Amino acid sequence: MSLLALLILSPYAKAQITGKYGTYYDQRELLFESLPTSENDIIFLGNSITDGGEWGELFENANCKNRGISGDITLGVLNRLETVTKGQPSMIFLMIGTNDMDWGFSNDTIAMNVRAIVQRIKEESPRTKIIVQSILPTNDCYGLFTGHTKRWQDVALINEMIKTMTEEEGVTYLDLYRLMANDEGKLNTAYSNDGLHLNGEGYKVWKAAVEEEIGCLPQPMRKTKASVWLNAGIGYTFNNTYDIGAAPMSMLGIGASTQLGVIAEWRRCHLQSESRGLFGLLFNPTTGYNIDVQERLEFLYRVHDGKRNRFHLWAGGSLQADAFFKILPSMGNASTSTSIFGNLCAEGMAQFDLAFIRGGSHNLLTAYGKLIVPLGGFVSRPGFAFMDNYTSDLSLTNTILSSYETSGILFPGVSTDIGLKFNLLNGNKIGISYRWDYLTTRNTGSYRFDNAFHTFTIDFMFKLN
Repeated sequence: MSLLALLILSPYAKAQITGKYGTYYDQRELLFESLPTSENDIIFLGNSITDGGEWGELFENANCKNRGISGDITLGVLNRLETVTKGQPSMIFLMIGTNDMDWGFSNDTIAMNVRAIVQRIKEESPRTKIIVQSILPTNDCYGLFTGHTKRWQDVALINEMIKTMTEEEGVTYLDLYRLMANDEGKLNTAYSNDGLHLNGEGYKVWKAAVEEEIGCLPQPMRKTKASVWLNAGIGYTFNNTYDIGAAPMSMLGIGASTQLGVIAEWRRCHLQSESRGLFGLLFNPTTGYNIDVQERLEFLYRVHDGKRNRFHLWAGGSLQADAFFKILPSMGNASTSTSIFGNLCAEGMAQFDLAFIRGGSHNLLTAYGKLIVPLGGFVSRPGFAFMDNYTSDLSLTNTILSSYETSGILFPGVSTDIGLKFNLLNGNKIGISYRWDYLTTRNTGSYRFDNAFHTFTIDFMFKLN
């Protein structure tokens, strides 16, 4: 049935056309018209039960806006719906129909009018997430609001029709009725002192139900500049290098690592520039030194936030360059080797916030795990292992240019990174992490080079703004 036909057939069509629902309705409607909604808003739309909720304070969220009017009915919501939908809000929580029972509307008409509201929202604000909440139970034990409470048995029947409608319309249904009804099907007196409206405990149950179904409601975006940290770290590294060439060997190493970089975060974006240096000793079967340098530019975008905003998923990529220098004095003139990788990488990161203080407003501890997969790039390495200066009558420059092989390579390795970050109240962070890096040339060319690093790091992030 079209909305126009609905209004013509309704015994209260005159009230819809004139918009005269009482002075309080007119006051609130004019107020709402002067306070337009926006695309970030979360609207609670309904009658006095919605009107009585301090939604912004209850959810500690300035995006939550109250658009309830005491005494409102389904036709009243239809009459003023444009003031809500024209702002294209992100969410609308709708609860309406209790007062319609007092007006004498049939169960079918109430459910049909709720459907008309949902269809109007979908048409006028298609990006809005719609959550239709069940009508709350009533209780006649107080002898108040008898027009509503005498139809307490109808509430469950109307809710069944509303639930079916939400399934047909493809919107979310939030069943508050079962949470607030007693065994008889009436409003639990723990949540009301008049049999119709809610007390503080009732609104707490309502809030918990919303968070259970939807998760934490989106918070306002901070209109601030990006947060920037200077990142510095030190640690220990263990590596295993495998060379197949003129002098095939497998070498173990141990040494120190340093890192220095800048991290910037803005809204859902994470940008990190990092330089890492690894300095160590090689042994077994021969003694030597290794110096390994890595440059990485990383971009990640937060693609998912879990319930209560504790679990986050990030996806993105990075550009990475690695240079491996090895010096082996014991091998005489066959003493140096330099292998260089340049890769385009895909990255993913999972993050979980573990501990909150200050009433849940500050996350103290964050665990994370990261996977870095080099998709492809290039590698440049000597054609013979440790033979850059294999003849004494050639200059080092000529030797390097003549003996090096450069080629493209797909999927040359993988890296993982897991750790904990302690988030201090002043914005600084302290982290501990374990990272495993593996790069390989496989059997491309005449010389194979495999290098695996195990790095344990303590890093410090100093907030710059």
